[in-house]
Amino acid sequence: MNIILQRAFRDTYRSLGGFGLVATILAVPVVGFCLHWIIQGRLAMVPEFQVWLIYGVAATGVVFTVLFLWNLVCTPFRMRNEEFLLEVAKNEALRLEVAELEELINQSSSPKNVIRSNLAAINPNILAAIDEGQVDIYVVAEESKFADVNRAADTPDGRQLLTLSVHGMDMGIDNRMRSGTPITDSIEIGTKIHFTVNPRPSLRA
Repeated sequence: MNIILQRAFRDTYRSLGGFGLVATILAVPVVGFCLHWIIQGRLAMVPEFQVWLIYGVAATGVVFTVLFLWNLVCTPFRMRNEEFLLEVAKNEALRLEVAELEELINQSSSPKNVIRSNLAAINPNILAAIDEGQVDIYVVAEESKFADVNRAADTPDGRQLLTLSVHGMDMGIDNRMRSGTPITDSIEIGTKIHFTVNPRPSLRA
């Protein structure tokens, strides 16, 4: 109950102007009455003081009391509504965070990102060649290292990105060999792996 009373009083005080109300109704007139008393005497000040008590203090007090009672009735409903809106906002923020997280997960598990991460693990120069715009590339490496790349490329989305083949041995995707751009600094001894990067959709970063 104390919380409701405090909230109702605070809402009433703010709606009537806050400190500005106190300064206008009380502080400034009191200073004026003191000056009036000093300059023209008490008898000249008293009638003005009585008018101020009625039109200033009493009238403001009545308005404040009526508004306070109204706020006292409405405050519980306002507080419940604010709690509801706060809960809705929290749920919406949580939903957006989950959506962003799902998007990040989907991006990280997309064929493009899977292929790029596995190619980088085999030889970082492969990605450098792709990002430079080269589309025909071969590298000498163990076939087992291309297993994850092969799985990602052997999907509907993956086939749009990459055509992968092994020199002299069909990997089930494409066994055609083309003249490619060699990854010259490879020191692996193994099978020559050839792949063609399709222009669209792009495998480039």
